[in-house]
Amino acid sequence: MDGLVLAGGRSRRFGEDKALAHFDSQALTNVAHVVFLLKALCQQVYVACNAQNRAAIQDSVAGLASTVIVDRAPVVDKGPIGGLWAYFATLPRAHADVLVVACDYQGLSLTTLAPLVGRFGYLVTPNGTHYTCCRLDIAFTTLETQVLAQDWRWRELLDIAGCPPLKVATPLLNINYQEELTHVDPG
Repeated sequence: MDGLVLAGGRSRRFGEDKALAHFDSQALTNVAHVVFLLKALCQQVYVACNAQNRAAIQDSVAGLASTVIVDRAPVVDKGPIGGLWAYFATLPRAHADVLVVACDYQGLSLTTLAPLVGRFGYLVTPNGTHYTCCRLDIAFTTLETQVLAQDWRWRELLDIAGCPPLKVATPLLNINYQEELTHVDPG
């Protein structure tokens, strides 16, 4: 299983790059925190970013033995679909088992991710449904079909790939605005 960190968002609502913010750790940026967690669970970790934040992301994860990848045409600035497309473009393969985690979650821990080690699915916590915290078993042709249809909906891709919800008790918050930041015990 590979790890894929989604760090290519524009963070317009947050006001600064969420990947480089510090939700759970003062020592690690959000992107470095997610890479650190996925390194404990995955064979290899890839960080999908955009051309504008690439240098800052590379600096943030330097020394963490991960590979930074950039959105690739024709799927640039298309959200999680773009990150998965960049992953497949970097590693030309027909099929992947990949643990996908966005870097805009507060409360992310190994305890939260543990259910995804043994099962495919996306997390449903007491705080909500987290589609970009999931483990996918996906064929490239499934992604390619959605891209050719110009359907950028991540949830639709999860449904087509047969990715089910997995309920967990650990709280996890998806942060879009700075006002949403709270103290969460990461477990």
